[in-house]
Amino acid sequence: MYREWILELIRCYILKDDGRFKEILDKLVKYEKANGNESEIYEIEQFIQETNKKSNNDSSYYKPSKGLIMRDNKSKKHLDSPKDKVSNSNLFEVIYPKDITNQSLIFNDKINNKIKEIVYEYNNKEQVIQLGLKVENKILLCGPPGCGKTSLAYELTKKLNIPLAYVKLDSLITSLMGQTSSNIRKIFESVKDESIVIFIDEFDAIAKKRADSNDLGELKRIVNSLLQIIDGIPDNVFFIAATNFEESLDSAIIRRFDSIINLERPNIDSLNKYIQTFLEDYKKFVLDIDINRISKFTLGMSFSEVNDLLSYSLKRQIVHKKEPSLSTDDIIESLVNKIFQFSEEYDQISRLAELNKKGISIRELSEITSIPKSTISDRIRKVKSNE
Repeated sequence: MYREWILELIRCYILKDDGRFKEILDKLVKYEKANGNESEIYEIEQFIQETNKKSNNDSSYYKPSKGLIMRDNKSKKHLDSPKDKVSNSNLFEVIYPKDITNQSLIFNDKINNKIKEIVYEYNNKEQVIQLGLKVENKILLCGPPGCGKTSLAYELTKKLNIPLAYVKLDSLITSLMGQTSSNIRKIFESVKDESIVIFIDEFDAIAKKRADSNDLGELKRIVNSLLQIIDGIPDNVFFIAATNFEESLDSAIIRRFDSIINLERPNIDSLNKYIQTFLEDYKKFVLDIDINRISKFTLGMSFSEVNDLLSYSLKRQIVHKKEPSLSTDDIIESLVNKIFQFSEEYDQISRLAELNKKGISIRELSEITSIPKSTISDRIRKVKSNE
């Protein structure tokens, strides 16, 4: 049946039978709904609306999905950022969905299901509001650096198909009394009538606990203002904040968010998928890589750190060795080299001990580092005895 619908869509397109074309699309939507495929439903509905937009000769810049605030023909096509009073710098950068590249994000099932839930609810928020319920539009992303918080904010923006206002902390925070609070208010006030995502990274910089003994009072005023601003966010504005230090946030601020998504360092399965996806872009290389072994050695690293390691390994092969190939040993060598390049001596030995524990032999470490096996063995033994 599904195949027959696709063929019928092609026939309708060729014959310019718009009525029948839309009829088949409606059937596809019902089919996907019956199978619980929310993302497919969203994409088809977006396509239907684009078709309606063209057939109705609608000149509005956005044709949002069901439930979004509609923009009339007088709406400005590009959002203008408010400016900091002192520096005259823009307080946010506007990024449009079409400018966000598709990313191969690897999240666990719990996070993937949460993303689908958030997107589906927001794109059908009219129904939620009619029931007298609150739309989920305030999300806090937490976790170590490099684990995908910013990427997730971009992914949500692309799926919601609305612009993202990326707040610039260097313009937002000023030394003038009361100006930071004023800047935050300017940002939210300027987009209150827009369907938009506001994203603030390093959120702890403006939302720390008010009980902080090192604070001189200005931070308390900022947090108090922020609480009022968050409470007043309209349903059409989607607010995402990200922090590496959830424990430092004021508890009242945390309670204002509808959901908190914790992005932890990837496990073996996630690393396997990530490395496999990364390497697919380098099929011109002769690859001889035990992905599961590399995942085991990089366990505890963030996606960003693994990306840096693989990129570094590829560059070393091309630039230094002039070889369009990459092996497991090449990546291990790069990993050890990075340890010696950026770490203090004690930390170097600790990291080598960790790699040895994960399965890299003393002999392999000796060959890579040119340090005698007996020396590495002795140093590792001393590190273990001090633990």
